[in-house]
Amino acid sequence: MIEPTKVCTKCGKEKPLSEFVRNARSKDHCQSSCKACRREYNKSENGKKAMAKYQKSEKGKRARAKHAKSEKGKKARAEYIKSEKGKQVAKKAMAKYQKSENGKKAMTKYQKSEKGKKTMAKYQKSEKGKRARARYRKSKKFKKARVQGDL
Repeated sequence: MIEPTKVCTKCGKEKPLSEFVRNARSKDHCQSSCKACRREYNKSENGKKAMAKYQKSEKGKRARAKHAKSEKGKKARAEYIKSEKGKQVAKKAMAKYQKSENGKKAMTKYQKSEKGKKTMAKYQKSEKGKRARARYRKSKKFKKARVQGDL
């Protein structure tokens, strides 16, 4: 059986319908441009601007929220978090949060809680905690605090 074809409006080539993204609103249920042309457009400056504008719109926000709740979205998020880029982004976001007022308040609250105290005691007894304490005692910050009488 011969697969139905369509002409791409961007490159002008006749391609099978499997080379086009589905679009329920069009007559033939396919986008007007092929996947390769769409990919090329999305990487261009105009494509990036259009995507940024869409993502800021209410429709874009709703679509992202819907995707995030779907199984496909949850799976994609889990894979991203495990990736190197995902880990780097999370690390930067955490550092930024910890420097913010809300982050400082949350850290102080946690350190005063029972769970925080237990965690800190466990860390101080660990080899990593002992090495960190030794490094701190050799630092200028420690010596300055000692001279000022804070310690």
